Amino acid sequence: VSRRGASEKDSARALEMSPDIPIAPEFFTRRVKSGEPSSVARKLMAQAVLWFASLVSFASMADSINTLNSCNGACWYCLVVGVGSFGYTIFLLVMNYVSEGSRDKSWFSPRFEMQLMLVLVVWWIPGVGYISSAGTIQSGVGIVFSWIALLAGVYGTYQAYNSWQEFESMRLAGSNRALRVAGDLDEELAQAVYDSAPSESDPEFEAR
Repeated sequence: VSRRGASEKDSARALEMSPDIPIAPEFFTRRVKSGEPSSVARKLMAQAVLWFASLVSFASMADSINTLNSCNGACWYCLVVGVGSFGYTIFLLVMNYVSEGSRDKSWFSPRFEMQLMLVLVVWWIPGVGYISSAGTIQSGVGIVFSWIALLAGVYGTYQAYNSWQEFESMRLAGSNRALRVAGDLDEELAQAVYDSAPSESDPEFEAR
């Protein structure tokens, strides 16, 4: 086995054994084709739609409360769902902007963002149920946009999952290249030492 083949096998074995490089599972993953928006772009678009839908939902509920001048516990809950989702989505969008280019060093990792998006989906499921209930005072526009918010959250979570997998794949590829370069350097150093060593036909070797 050549030195290069051995170094590549050692690099692959080191990658498999390294605990510092988490690999995202590839279930339900969709590969982005050339010319299509990336998973990160799709995720950001879904978050923007979710932000706008949350705004319309709680603004519509607030208008209904103001018109009827009355509100029960379920009504206030529906209002809180929209307001909470609105602020939560602003936080996600701001953190995407702040941590751009340093996701590997930031606590706001792609994996953590996917988990935050999943929390938002769970947040909207009972909210949509209350907003769409028979006794709601929410207008038709608010009901429609509450469903849009839920669907945007589900789609955004899926795209956040895909962007996490792409991010980890890029990290894995970068680590593989670094190990391969290190292996090549070791091979070149060993070859240089071998070339500088005196051979049996060298007069200095015979003198020794």
